[in-house]
Amino acid sequence: GPLQRAIDTSLAGGSILVSGTCHENVTIPIGKDGLTLDGGGTAAITGLDATQPTVLVRARDVTVRAFAVTGNITVRMGGRAHIDGNTIRDSGSYGITVSHVSSAVIVNNTIQNSFQAGILVIELSEAFIGFVQSTDTAASSNVITGNRAQGIVVARGSYARIVGNDISYNGANGVNVRESSSAQISDNTLNG
Repeated sequence: GPLQRAIDTSLAGGSILVSGTCHENVTIPIGKDGLTLDGGGTAAITGLDATQPTVLVRARDVTVRAFAVTGNITVRMGGRAHIDGNTIRDSGSYGITVSHVSSAVIVNNTIQNSFQAGILVIELSEAFIGFVQSTDTAASSNVITGNRAQGIVVARGSYARIVGNDISYNGANGVNVRESSSAQISDNTLNG
């Protein structure tokens, strides 16, 4: 689709300002380091193939900002992303997945109505959920609600710092840390 073509022709470190609704699944491949996708608070991405990530990040230092995403955002295989100010909903799996030795900063998002957990950090990955840097004095909270399973899962040797989020009314535990993983968890609101 048109957004994928814009990504493919962009330069590393560039910005793509998106308007309207994109009906496609997109990949930010290795080599597009530093790319910013900016929805401006009004653009939407709706994945056409529910078995694939709506937005897949494989490059480093990618920013995905201010979109309405129907489906999910996945950071995989060494990708590194800043996921900021999005509404992510109605995923057939997890709202955000950080997997296979990847990392993400996840701030100011609403993640809702996923078939599985709202956020999954797995396979030797790490995530800062609710703040950008460890020196931040105020949280940049995510709202993680209405997901069919847990709010956040940290698994298989992964690490997360989870600070200042509203993790409410999910189908299972608010936060689940398992399988040789660890998390620093503070100042979150957990309900339901």
